[in-house]
Amino acid sequence: MTYICTALRAEARPLIDHFKLKAISPSHPFPLYENAKYRLIITGVSKVNAALAIGYWQGVFKKDPYPIFLNVGIAGDKNADLNQGFLAHCVQDRSWQYFPIWIPNTTHPKRKLITVDQISNDYPEDAMIDQEGSGFAHAASYFSIPELTHLYKIISDNKMHAPSKVTETTLKEQIRSHQGTIEDILEHLSYLKKELKTRAHPKTEAILNSMHFTSTETHQVKELLRRCHLLDIDVKTNEYKNAKECIHYLRGLF
Repeated sequence: MTYICTALRAEARPLIDHFKLKAISPSHPFPLYENAKYRLIITGVSKVNAALAIGYWQGVFKKDPYPIFLNVGIAGDKNADLNQGFLAHCVQDRSWQYFPIWIPNTTHPKRKLITVDQISNDYPEDAMIDQEGSGFAHAASYFSIPELTHLYKIISDNKMHAPSKVTETTLKEQIRSHQGTIEDILEHLSYLKKELKTRAHPKTEAILNSMHFTSTETHQVKELLRRCHLLDIDVKTNEYKNAKECIHYLRGLF
């Protein structure tokens, strides 16, 4: 399943219409919409709300060991043009950092994202700002992997256009104008998820036969090697002497 997360109803409405999502029972604490392929949740503003919503969502629906998470929303940026869209290559707040992993040759532009408690005109240099990105990424990282957890932000304000000028109408128009890109990102992630499930690393058998692994360790090694293969990461076979060292080595490659 693919999970789309927005902070505001105005961010969600164009996506609900575009993907023809239907509301799930109103008894949930967060508004939820779905079809056979996507689920969308509206978290409300703030990183705390975003983290709570992701945790609740997965507590209710988690069945997939590799869910896709995409946060879609607006962000401010001192120098970027209005309505420009970016994938976040780094997400941080005052005490935490997250680095999404994107497979090579992706053409979508990328930019750093800083999550703040309050939006203001005091923009950092060379970074976007929002109010929920780090909460979303931190929570989603417990349920999926960095290759399948991403944030796509559309610039709504900058040094020439204050946050106070952003309206619900312009916000909806911005999201609507990026629906093609958002769908392309989701399709790309769906392809990546399929590859992660099916593509075996050519060194898998050699590594597994070189030492003893428990069934749990075998599963971990296979999954880590699939990720290495998809990202074209070179894996050495003489850097470890036992199963624990092997898993530690493989994890250190990301």
